[in-house]
Amino acid sequence: MKTYTITVNGKAYAVTVEEGAAADVIVTDYVPRTPMDASNINSHILFGMTGRSVVTTVCNGKVLMKDRELIGIDEEKVLYEVREEAKKLERSING
Repeated sequence: MKTYTITVNGKAYAVTVEEGAAADVIVTDYVPRTPMDASNINSHILFGMTGRSVVTTVCNGKVLMKDRELIGIDEEKVLYEVREEAKKLERSING
């Protein structure tokens, strides 16, 4: 089990992560333009943050992206496959 300290608006919080426990977490590099606290954090998440601010992503306890680098994914291969499928879709729509 590891304990981390996170800081939100100058207030420190202890977060404990236990090995084997499922965890979905995103870490963002977000600088709020207006004050952010417990009463309006949902609005900041919905309207202030974007995907570009995400630094690290953990899904079901597995790190999928760290420091904006995808982990365990061949990004070039995925992009190639997406582009090929997009061509097929375009042909099916436009004939």
